[in-house]
Amino acid sequence: MVWLLPSFPSEAARCASTGDHEAPLRALRLTASRPFVTLRPCPAPVAAHVIYPMNIKDYLEQKRDDVDRFLDSVMPNSTTAPTTLHESMRYSLMAGGKRVRPILAIAAAEAVGQPAPGLMPIACSLELIHTYSLIHDDLPAMDNDDFRRGKPTNHKVYGDAMAILAGDALLTMAFDLCSRPDLMKGCDPARQVRLIQELAYGSGNVGISLRFRERGDGGRSSARYPG
Repeated sequence: MVWLLPSFPSEAARCASTGDHEAPLRALRLTASRPFVTLRPCPAPVAAHVIYPMNIKDYLEQKRDDVDRFLDSVMPNSTTAPTTLHESMRYSLMAGGKRVRPILAIAAAEAVGQPAPGLMPIACSLELIHTYSLIHDDLPAMDNDDFRRGKPTNHKVYGDAMAILAGDALLTMAFDLCSRPDLMKGCDPARQVRLIQELAYGSGNVGISLRFRERGDGGRSSARYPG
């Protein structure tokens, strides 16, 4: 027997207008007492789980704020030596991104059960890698872009050399977050090693670096080095 929660607009409107708080516990029961399946209203079991609609806009805003706060807390401020490097890193990392990648990681973890220990540093490591890729992708030797998210690109503000160093530091910091005992406390060591391996694979020679290679030479490398 399968229990379905009511989702008809008319039922929702009736509940709201009458103040019937018991209505969300009513369900539709699927029965096979005849050669075909019938639907008929009936009281739901006491243990029925009530699922309320999700406001995706509010969810995205809340998770983005959570990600921003965590990134701000782990990223050295611009007065910490080496000051120019940290200023350059923060310039691109805190430039107002949508944080889609860490939010997707968090949502996936929440969808399959209780969020695991170390979820936030793992999710935010994706944003660090993503930001590194944007800084390097904008360099003159790559796409040679002057603006990113409505602001001058990193190398336009801090120079090519500092932009390269900032990208390198962000990439390395992603692995630092996932290996720090204070942030990953409670995470199974075998899982921790596996996720670090997955990050390395995705950001290495067969992941982001492959995309950089194709972008840097106009896609000609994909013909020379297929796959």
